[in-house]
Amino acid sequence: MMNMIKILLVLSFSVFFSSCFNYNKNFNTEIEMIEPEIYAKYLSMAPGNDKPNLYYSDESMLGLKLSRFSQNKWETIYLDQLDTQEHFNPVMGKHFLMYDKIFYLDYQTETRIVLKQLREKEEGGFLADGTRVTCSDFCILQDSPDSDPLLFYNDSGELKAAILEEQRYLEELEFDTEKFQGIGEFQVFKTFDYYTMVYSNDSELFLVRLALNKEDKKIDVESLLQIDSGIEQFHATLFDNDVTILYYSREYLLSYYCGGTNQKIGYYPEIHFLNVNYHNSHPVFTICAPDKESKNQPVYATYFIHYNDSNKKWREDLLVRSNTPFIACSSLSTTNNFYLLLSGNVLQLLTIPAAGL
Repeated sequence: MMNMIKILLVLSFSVFFSSCFNYNKNFNTEIEMIEPEIYAKYLSMAPGNDKPNLYYSDESMLGLKLSRFSQNKWETIYLDQLDTQEHFNPVMGKHFLMYDKIFYLDYQTETRIVLKQLREKEEGGFLADGTRVTCSDFCILQDSPDSDPLLFYNDSGELKAAILEEQRYLEELEFDTEKFQGIGEFQVFKTFDYYTMVYSNDSELFLVRLALNKEDKKIDVESLLQIDSGIEQFHATLFDNDVTILYYSREYLLSYYCGGTNQKIGYYPEIHFLNVNYHNSHPVFTICAPDKESKNQPVYATYFIHYNDSNKKWREDLLVRSNTPFIACSSLSTTNNFYLLLSGNVLQLLTIPAAGL
């Protein structure tokens, strides 16, 4: 456990939270129902014309969808079927938006899950194209629209790295996979001349700095740091060439790591999702947890934890209450708005005017 003594610097979080709780009245938040009955585990947003384009999995239809705002209404497009009903696939619908393409996994047989890419055609409609990559989980990065993507993928429990040449052919990279045996969830980001990977392994959370050597076709592990232990879930984001990690531990503690320091946010009896993003150079945390004000039946609340420039303090605000928990979230910060796409038994888009933050 690293630098936990430094959490004393932010003990004011808990004290301030107990006295500040706004129920959304000061945000002028717009809440839109995208789909009333849907279970979507994987969500993404990309800037659109008037409102963001929404990409998400649909567990009941076993496919990937796109909803976009056109002519004052939401239009939903079914992009591709990704699975069958015959088994449970924990990463069904996981995808990455890379410039003009979407990369995702397509289940074909029990031993063959293929990485595919999909792009929108100029004449309309979408074109799906398979690659020669089979894996059970993946993370993909691309420096520019013309560069070859860098792929990290889980192949039968072994983490591998490769360059996806011409968006299709796999050039394997030498990678010391022994360091990552039993790897669980992972995210990878481009930071300066390095790549930074965040991953969990047996409830421990690690931060790894990786260097790509294209000439020797290898990935070198420059450093490996254990952030904390007893981790139940985490979410990371990139800001100003540094990675911020929001994580929840078995001690019911919500914390974040940034710049070499672990900081405590507060205690929650359970958390169903967590999300970190940035707005006006400050981290913004969104979580779903049991409603603190509910005394009788189970009620769940989506909390928005952010930095208030006017009084230079952190605050926690309740955005949405629900009888069932939201289980996934995607966030998008723009000049005028901060968007939250929430999924549980419904899919909702929350638009928070940036002027009110």
